[in-house]
Amino acid sequence: RSFRAIIVALPATFFTWVIFGQDLIAEGVVGSVVSLVGRQAAIDIILWLLPIIVLALAMPPLGLGKNYTGLIIARNWLSAIVAYLVAAVALLYMVAPAEANGFIALLFLATIMASIWMFLRVTIAAVPQNRGIAYAMVIIEIVVIFTLAELLTGLFGLSPA
Repeated sequence: RSFRAIIVALPATFFTWVIFGQDLIAEGVVGSVVSLVGRQAAIDIILWLLPIIVLALAMPPLGLGKNYTGLIIARNWLSAIVAYLVAAVALLYMVAPAEANGFIALLFLATIMASIWMFLRVTIAAVPQNRGIAYAMVIIEIVVIFTLAELLTGLFGLSPA
C-alpha cells in the first residue's frame, strides 16, 4: 500500500524534475528537458530503492525485522509529503525574480533540514526500542544518499560544466 505514495508524489516530483531540467539546460548541460527528466528519474529511483533494500538486509540482524514494514510505509508516505514541499520551493524559484535566488536557496536548505528531521522522527517512531540505532540509521543514510546522489549526478551527466 505504501508504494501508492509514489503515484501521489509523482506530479510534484515531475514538476521539480522539469524545473531542474530547464535550469540545467540554461547552465549548459547537454540534452533536452525530456532526457534530463529521464536521467533525474533514474537517479531518484536508485536513491529511493537503495535504502529500502539496505534496511531490508540490515534490520533483521539488528533485531528490528518486525519494525521494517512500518518504517517503509511511513517513509514512503513522508517522501510524498517532502516531494510537495520541494515542488513548492521549485515553484517559488520559477516565479521569483533572480534577486530572490539567495533566499530561495536558504528556503531549499531549510526544506532539506526539515525533511531530515521528519525522517528522523519517523525512524525513531518506527524503531522505539533503540533511539541510538534510529539516529545511526538516519545519519548513515544521509551520508550515503548525499554522496551517491553527487556521484550519480556526475555519472548521468547532470552536472553543469
